Amino acid sequence: YRWKTKKTTSNDIDLRFRYELPADFSATGDLLILNRTATTTLGDNSLAILVRNDTDDTTCATVAAAAGTVASTWETITIGAATINAGCTAAATLAAGDVVEIQLKLAADNTNTGSTDVGTIDWTYTN
Repeated sequence: YRWKTKKTTSNDIDLRFRYELPADFSATGDLLILNRTATTTLGDNSLAILVRNDTDDTTCATVAAAAGTVASTWETITIGAATINAGCTAAATLAAGDVVEIQLKLAADNTNTGSTDVGTIDWTYTN
């Protein structure tokens, strides 16, 4: 998915993915998100990430808005299982049947032809 705008000020869009953890879920693995930005300047383009356990109304992990480290190059953002588990503890521990939401906030402006792309999302789990 590509987010681009003709506006000279930053504009953003939220992409949200919700799904139920499978019946054989026992533990989360790392969450990998493939992305690229047209420039390395945060004000031109960025991606922010939020992982929520909607069943227990808990934020498990966040990644602050950031631009890519190399312009126009696909990079992988990794949110480690330990980070996700640290945010979803006690009564909010992820379990089979929980509904999880991944929120991606893509931002861009047209000042330096900024754009933000998101490719594949891969989240492994142990059964």
